[in-house]
Amino acid sequence: MPADAPWYGQRVWWSLDTRTLSVAIERAKEKLAAADRDKAKRLAVPDAIERFLKDKIATNFEGQGVGIEEARSKSDTIRKLTDVLGLLANFAMAGKIEFLDAFNVEHLIDFRNTWQGAYDHTKGVRRPKSLIGKQKYQETLKAFFRFAHNIGWIAVNPASGLAPIRAPRRKRRSPHTPDDIRRILEAVEPTFPKTANKTRAFVLVLCSTGMRLGDVVSLQIDAVNGSKIMLDTGKTDAPVYTRLTPAAVDALSSFPPTSKKYLSTPAPAGSSSCGFLRDLRKPRRPKYSGSRSPR
Repeated sequence: MPADAPWYGQRVWWSLDTRTLSVAIERAKEKLAAADRDKAKRLAVPDAIERFLKDKIATNFEGQGVGIEEARSKSDTIRKLTDVLGLLANFAMAGKIEFLDAFNVEHLIDFRNTWQGAYDHTKGVRRPKSLIGKQKYQETLKAFFRFAHNIGWIAVNPASGLAPIRAPRRKRRSPHTPDDIRRILEAVEPTFPKTANKTRAFVLVLCSTGMRLGDVVSLQIDAVNGSKIMLDTGKTDAPVYTRLTPAAVDALSSFPPTSKKYLSTPAPAGSSSCGFLRDLRKPRRPKYSGSRSPR
């Protein structure tokens, strides 16, 4: 006797191998109970995402008891993970995919097709996701399912069947030549007459250390020790040391700090730049030049 009954919103068919009604009812109850036990062992998509994020947070903020929202605000890595996995959770909810092991390659391909870029305010639509952006998203997606497979949450890793995304290589930039640097330094005085010393120091620190722009513009006073600079990187929180040329050391000591902490006025909270760049802002160009008159 086949059994046809609703089970968690789905209809299932089982062969009960009997023609006796009472025996069929008992066997159907046994199969439903066994199915309920299997269901309890399966991991729901939101639970899997939460446990994955907690594991990542524990390895990035060991012993600090940091929550997901706090970790997201402190770490770019956690923020990117939550962005992609939040989209995955919404996709699973819309597609009624309750458990993590219900995902297959076709689901992930459909999910990949939903990725969009930044919002275009002029056109009122979202831009297409760039290939580099899709590549980064897919790396995060594969890392999540690889973790789930290795830890035993799923028997098969569906993300392993995704085709790699081939993003075009960016054109390599050539470093400035000594002649380029000389011409830049010569242009400092006429371009920034009021902040020439500070601008010269900014350029020399960049040229002599190869530091990132954000590290230079937020350079703290106690980070500079003679000809040596100590930095803390945001991703690994490991100290990084770099050395200054004598010209850069002299340039940094040629102007007084405008803050107790920073060599220049610190940036407002949430700003990606600091006062160093604001102080070195180029003067505005005249609205009209030459003998040309406004129309």
